[in-house]
Amino acid sequence: MSEYTVLSEISCAKIAPEAPLEKMCLFGCGVSTGLGAVLNTCKVEPNSSVAVFGLGAVVSSRVSRFGLCCIIVSKVMASFYQGLAVVQAAKMVGASRIIAVDINASKFQAAVDLGATDCVNSAELDKPVQQYIAGDLTQWGVDYTFDCTGNTSVMRAALECAHRGWGTSCVIGKG
Repeated sequence: MSEYTVLSEISCAKIAPEAPLEKMCLFGCGVSTGLGAVLNTCKVEPNSSVAVFGLGAVVSSRVSRFGLCCIIVSKVMASFYQGLAVVQAAKMVGASRIIAVDINASKFQAAVDLGATDCVNSAELDKPVQQYIAGDLTQWGVDYTFDCTGNTSVMRAALECAHRGWGTSCVIGKG
């Protein structure tokens, strides 16, 4: 994170000083991008299988009364865990299996609280995560994968976890 940054005026929205940042952060990129990827871009159907790669940084998370996990970065800036938004949106549409993938197991409880059915720590596997998901956890892969990391190696792994023949892989990234 940075203390200062340069942005185009069109990319900014003024927030009233009295507005609670733990609620205003819900209007940021993470929520709209994560939910939009599931609901609008991929149009995930009920009973689908989903794998989400990258659950976001863990600093001081909490589940708000809206059921969304936010991180308060400072009094001026807040952002959302994009991967957890994908998990929650997949649960909202009725996905039957939601696999949360990350290298930090401390993020898994929040993922489970928001709807993940399986958690995979890819750093602890004795084989590539794509072989584990599309081989051990499932026979041919999942219906939808979402990369929320922006890491090209993870993007490739997510693509290779998409079901052969009809799977869809969505690269959300992290900018």
